Amino acid sequence: MSFDLIIWDCDGCLVDSEVIACAIPAALATASGYPITTEEYIERFAGKSAGNGASDLVGEAGYEQLDAAFHEKVYQETLRGFTDHLKPIEGLAAVLSGLHNPMCVASGSSVERNRHALTIVGLLPFFDGRIFCSSQVAQGKPAPDVFLFAAQQMGVAPAQCLVIEDSVPGVQAAKAAGMTVFAYLGGSHVSESWRERIKAEKPDSIFDDMPALPSLIEGYKKTS
Repeated sequence: MSFDLIIWDCDGCLVDSEVIACAIPAALATASGYPITTEEYIERFAGKSAGNGASDLVGEAGYEQLDAAFHEKVYQETLRGFTDHLKPIEGLAAVLSGLHNPMCVASGSSVERNRHALTIVGLLPFFDGRIFCSSQVAQGKPAPDVFLFAAQQMGVAPAQCLVIEDSVPGVQAAKAAGMTVFAYLGGSHVSESWRERIKAEKPDSIFDDMPALPSLIEGYKKTS
């Protein structure tokens, strides 16, 4: 089966960012009186749209501890953390250079944050002008809205799209959109429990080695 569009999640699929992006709100929440470890934050909130994860955390802690400034501080410190520490997924630049399918990004993070991340690791030219985010649609992941919006903007039918995702909400969103979804589990945030939860969602393929992606795409045959 050939795909007319490959839709990439950014965090955990293009950039190895989840540990950085989750350590910051966990540390800030802990300092504000709501203790939570990076590992706990990853397990509970990673993969959700940025606003959903932060809002869930604020809802638990209460605005007395995490006020409105919390979101902005998380955002600004995440940008700084990316500047200092962010790395691309290993082998990704060569993979992107070798793929001939049209590609875009559909992310729960903001367009600005994604552009910042992709610029740092030198991948922005592959996606510039084709970055879509949950703030542009009614609902973030696990709702299918951002994937459907990306396909619409790119002029491709959902059934002809392949999504590369790393999280349960992302896999759920892609499946709800009627798209093929491959789960990439090579990021530094992926634990054994994370892997088991992904398996339970039954993505169309699971892989850990990014350079294997072109062969997986070439050999994939849709059975339904």
